[in-house]
Amino acid sequence: MKRPLLIAGAASVLAAVPLAAAPALARDPGPAIPQAAHQGRDGREARQSVRGTAGYVSPPESGYPGDRIQFRFDARNVFKPDGVKSSGTFRVWHFTKDGRTGAEFTGRVTCLLASGDHATVTGKITRAVVGTVPKDPRVAFTVVGNGSANRIGYAGGQWGWPDVADCLGPVPFAPIGFGRFAVDPAGM
Repeated sequence: MKRPLLIAGAASVLAAVPLAAAPALARDPGPAIPQAAHQGRDGREARQSVRGTAGYVSPPESGYPGDRIQFRFDARNVFKPDGVKSSGTFRVWHFTKDGRTGAEFTGRVTCLLASGDHATVTGKITRAVVGTVPKDPRVAFTVVGNGSANRIGYAGGQWGWPDVADCLGPVPFAPIGFGRFAVDPAGM
């Protein structure tokens, strides 16, 4: 019968520990955010961008072996004291291996975030040149640029991945076989 009291006593001591530590945690605001987080290296507004046209040929294990998938970006953003303003356009082509255009659409950029040679671009399809605008027109792209190891990842309802969130992108799963993306992270 002494065990239940020992266990009950230990539980009451453990339950009291987080309550005693809570005021100390509440007083710690964490690291300070720099006042000039919106500024680039030269003190002006930071301006990020992703530009270029590139693509790849789908591998044999994909659902579209031998098809050519191509992407074009003219995306930019400006960090200002009152927030981030992203703008620009994107275009996607899917050419079948016999040369026909299987899909082609354009859209407007809703978010761009870049760091180093990586960038995430999200947007909404605004026009289908070939095919139709999907029911959920949101898309996301992640680009690795600026070198010989360019890659891209993409997601959206038309590719079977619905519920794309703004400013979040997929892993860059496809190696670029032709073209180039230029990522300017504006010192970030």
